[in-house]
Amino acid sequence: MSMSAGKRGGPRELTAIYKARLLAAYTIDICTNEKNFPLEYETALTNDIIQTAKDIYLYARRANRIKVESNDTRTERRLLQEMAIRRCGDLCDLIELAQPVYHLETRRIKYWEDQTDYVQNLLERWMNSDIRRYGM
Repeated sequence: MSMSAGKRGGPRELTAIYKARLLAAYTIDICTNEKNFPLEYETALTNDIIQTAKDIYLYARRANRIKVESNDTRTERRLLQEMAIRRCGDLCDLIELAQPVYHLETRRIKYWEDQTDYVQNLLERWMNSDIRRYGM
């Protein structure tokens, strides 16, 4: 009898990737709304925020595509996971910077940062699972 994914235990990299994709989509949606982010600031900050959110998703996707078969592939996968995690911190920093520039509501910033922190936590759990599994 098979067990549902939720009962198997341990983090699932696909959950981390899925949530990273949702974070990127949410970020793009927020940042392309001219009511929140006027176009005159697009090159100053908005594009950096969007790129950072996309980086989180893309690094996680790349890491997931790597089949761990050697020390080199194990190292490459871990580095990509670490980059995705670091970019989560960068996104939170950029969100904090955006708040006074764009006069964003505190509740919006809190929700956005909470989502980013959640993705970061999932990515960290996935990386730690790999460390246990592959001895990274």
